[in-house]
Amino acid sequence: MRPSGRAAVLAAVVFAFLVGTSYAAGERQLSWRLAGGSCFPVHPELLTDLHTSGLNLEGGVGALLPIGIRVYGAYDYNSLFVDEQSVTEYVESQDPSIDTGSTVDANPTRIHTAMAVAFVPLTKTVAAKPYVLGGIGWMWVVEGEISYSGGTLGGSEDSGFATALGGGIDFRAGPTINVFVEAVWYVGFTEGNTTQIVPLRIGIYR
Repeated sequence: MRPSGRAAVLAAVVFAFLVGTSYAAGERQLSWRLAGGSCFPVHPELLTDLHTSGLNLEGGVGALLPIGIRVYGAYDYNSLFVDEQSVTEYVESQDPSIDTGSTVDANPTRIHTAMAVAFVPLTKTVAAKPYVLGGIGWMWVVEGEISYSGGTLGGSEDSGFATALGGGIDFRAGPTINVFVEAVWYVGFTEGNTTQIVPLRIGIYR
């Protein structure tokens, strides 16, 4: 198994251990979270040149540990919107023979992550609680294929070990429901280049 593969397995084991520990200690309240928002490409340069922003959706299940830290197994889906003008210019730079009047069709790039994530509150204030988060797991990048009259470009897939670091603030919205706003920096150690994105999202958790 590749080192990055072992790291992903370790992340799953750590998450299972933390949740199991919380249950053993008598903290039996399961937690879930759902969120959505925008996603912005950061690296590599080609990703930022050909895409503007995107859609982020996230969901997770976990538990509250006795020490006050929440842990989740979380999945993220990101779809980055293409910049049609930039894509056309990129195709022309790669294939000088292309007819500049021809139609260029580009699909969005999709980025998936599966992670074990820990949320650490910075205060015990009930009304509004800032927090930091960190995670380890795996990232899959599905590059959007670009088609034009002379052929196709892109369309490759890659994956690798990934980390997450971010923060946010949550607000009590009811007896059991909380609303949160957060920003997270994801780094995927994909082959050749790191893939970096920053989702900004709003969501709810129990």
